[in-house]
Amino acid sequence: MVQNKLILYTGVPGAQQKSEIVLREIPHLSSGIYEAAFRAALEKDMIRSFSIFDPSTLSLRSIQVTRNPDEIISVMGKRILTRKYCADFMGAKNCAWLDNNGDVLRETGILGLTMEKVSPEKAREGIAQDDGIDFTQIASLPANVVIENAERLNLLKIKISGISRRLLHLNGDRQNYRQEILTITREETSNLQFPLPDFPQHIAIFLQATPLVQAHHPLMKEQVDKIIKSTDSAEQKLRKIITWVYRNIDKKPVLSVPNALEVLKNKTGDCNEHAVLVAALLRTAGIPAQIETGLVYLRGRFYYHAWNVAFLGNWITADAVFNQFPADLTHIRLIRGESSEQLDLLGVMGKIKLEILEQRK
Repeated sequence: MVQNKLILYTGVPGAQQKSEIVLREIPHLSSGIYEAAFRAALEKDMIRSFSIFDPSTLSLRSIQVTRNPDEIISVMGKRILTRKYCADFMGAKNCAWLDNNGDVLRETGILGLTMEKVSPEKAREGIAQDDGIDFTQIASLPANVVIENAERLNLLKIKISGISRRLLHLNGDRQNYRQEILTITREETSNLQFPLPDFPQHIAIFLQATPLVQAHHPLMKEQVDKIIKSTDSAEQKLRKIITWVYRNIDKKPVLSVPNALEVLKNKTGDCNEHAVLVAALLRTAGIPAQIETGLVYLRGRFYYHAWNVAFLGNWITADAVFNQFPADLTHIRLIRGESSEQLDLLGVMGKIKLEILEQRK
């Protein structure tokens, strides 16, 4: 920090971009928010807002913390009087129980997960060194019926409940949402019209670079020139970029904030990395592109997933993880936008319920 400013550098070494955030107060990291509340000595039933730095959006956000009544809990065979704090961030609520030294003894979070302090021996019980927890499975939703050959669907009708529509982007383009019923229809690509070179302003903004989608960077231009030809149609450019990302990005989970330049360099990542890189490449190629986040069907369950939409006269879905254009109808858009908008999913996870009503081929 310099003179009440937070200076950030994003991107790979030698190709970093600088941005500055004006600070009105010193921000916290989300992982230390309960320590901050403890040190602030909140009285019981007191609510206070704290500023936290959100690395996914490179911005400051507000999180509300409430001091709840003290509780006695059992931890490692002992009954301990704890201070209970609950935090509300973007509609997602979690709580923590702290001892008199400010150490977290128990914490609850989204998806019903609970962490509790135990001895090292207890923590290792029944766990092989190569075992892990599949959080994508924990977060997924079971489907009430089997969907076969999803890529052949022309219509999918689903009942969605347990959520606030206000937070989501359920209606528009291939999705129609009315009274908890979502109808998704297959997009037509046989007569696409691509208005070049001028786009309306509300479309043209999706040609621009953002801090984590570094369109038009020299490295992006270099890669785009290797993938497409200047004589290709817009649809050909889109298909080539989707196929290149599908074939060249190793599909592995990555614990990081998706950054298009880093994905281009490291060539590995999950759906989020695929989506930010596709957005950057398409924008560099002159095709407006956005990121969509929601759910996709796979082997009897709906998993949280990210993909893209590109503007070719109208918005058309594309998924580089599955090499689909357009994406199959089991791609249920909940959010359209980059990291700042995707945080709205926090208020949905663990609450949303799906019921497939109709599927038509």
